Amino acid sequence: SFAGAFKEVSDGTALYGVIPIENSASGTLHKTYDLLVEHDVVIGGELGVREVYCLCAQPGVRLAAVRRVLSHPNILEACSSFIESRLALSARGGGA
Repeated sequence: SFAGAFKEVSDGTALYGVIPIENSASGTLHKTYDLLVEHDVVIGGELGVREVYCLCAQPGVRLAAVRRVLSHPNILEACSSFIESRLALSARGGGA
């Protein structure tokens, strides 16, 4: 968890933690900033990472048969173009 990473770095159990601060679709991850304020740590560098997502289903399920996608709201937002253009469904958050 993010909180666990901050705790381990601040108490010396870990030397470094890699934590997201923002993503291209959802913007700022406010919980990360809250944790930065709560713990005695500093940002030591920045790493750009390409986000890749997969749509998982039971074997044999065709894309046209997908009616609902469950995921974290940030992931659904990041994938909204794909969902809106290729799937006839009601996407909703949850389960992350």
